[in-house]
Amino acid sequence: MSRRRPLGKVVGVVCLSMAAAAAAAVDTTTIQAVQQRCANRTPSAADTEQIEAFVNQAITAVLAAVDPAEAIAAREQIIQFRGWDKGLAPYARVYVLAAKKRLGQAFEQVAGWADAQARLRTERNLIIVTARLGSTEMRDVAVGRLKHPDTAVRYWAVKALTNQHVVDELNNELTGDAEAARAILQALQEHLPTESQGVILEQMASFAARLKAPQDACVKLLLAVADKRRQAYEQWTVTSERSDAAILEALATAQQFTTSPEDKTRLAQAFGQLYSYVIQRRILGDAVLKDLDKHQLKYAIVTVGQGALGEMLGQPYDEISQAAVRDDVAALQAAHDALLGSAGRSGLLPTKLKYQYAHDGGSTSPAPKTLKAPPAAKTLDSDN
Repeated sequence: MSRRRPLGKVVGVVCLSMAAAAAAAVDTTTIQAVQQRCANRTPSAADTEQIEAFVNQAITAVLAAVDPAEAIAAREQIIQFRGWDKGLAPYARVYVLAAKKRLGQAFEQVAGWADAQARLRTERNLIIVTARLGSTEMRDVAVGRLKHPDTAVRYWAVKALTNQHVVDELNNELTGDAEAARAILQALQEHLPTESQGVILEQMASFAARLKAPQDACVKLLLAVADKRRQAYEQWTVTSERSDAAILEALATAQQFTTSPEDKTRLAQAFGQLYSYVIQRRILGDAVLKDLDKHQLKYAIVTVGQGALGEMLGQPYDEISQAAVRDDVAALQAAHDALLGSAGRSGLLPTKLKYQYAHDGGSTSPAPKTLKAPPAAKTLDSDN
């Protein structure tokens, strides 16, 4: 079903828009009173009814908004009155369940709009609300948006499944839900083959590294994300290289905390090979990469070099960061070989962590795989 928008003279439209913006905010007198009554106690049936009424009104306001500012105002109200204080936990559960139900209905309603621009703008607002409510209860709503063609919608859908509130809830001994954790990891794993955006992949990796259990599924997702990025580097189609700093940090964190010796080795291999590709891309692409790509690669090299790398080695290794900052590709190559290995010689990291690199055909080597030369005909395109 499409929405019909008021037509008229420019002055009339402006006046209508200003009047609507002034009235966009849903009245919060009742919901504020409900919050005060529900401090440290379970909402009554009457309280629940009023909570549901406010949530319905606020989400309806997002749908009805003509001016984007109106939608944002209503969106922020929904988040504001979620009930973030510890004493409001029973209230928050009722609020989140009411929002989950109404958001599901809203997405179905918006899907029928003929106005593509209004539909996308509203879907973005709805998925932002879904994510910022910060609850595992939102997972079904979020999973339904993972295949959306819009990157922003997918970004917030993944955020809804992986944000820190969700991690804290799953890691908590009282609120943790092993079934929910596995369901989220499985949904992300299934989405991964069709996802190429680094800013989305880094959220998935970070989530897997922060989640305490199930370890096997967390490691599986992390390794799959690393493999996805490695393939993009090999094909010279990688974008958002900055995101690899977070992905590498996630691999390093998981490698240190996993209890499985086999997983420790696999995570170390994945870290070393991906970091090698980041460095190799900067060296081999010196003449063909755009300045933005070089800057993002430098960011990833330096961030990891000054953070996760030292933790994995148990000592600082400044040569990588220093060479990257100076844009000295010769020094960067030398530091790369000393750290990660070269033909016939193991580097500091694989020696410390006792691993070799996996190569094609099931063979192993003390040296990481090398990238092929980049396309040299023109400056590489990028979606960064």
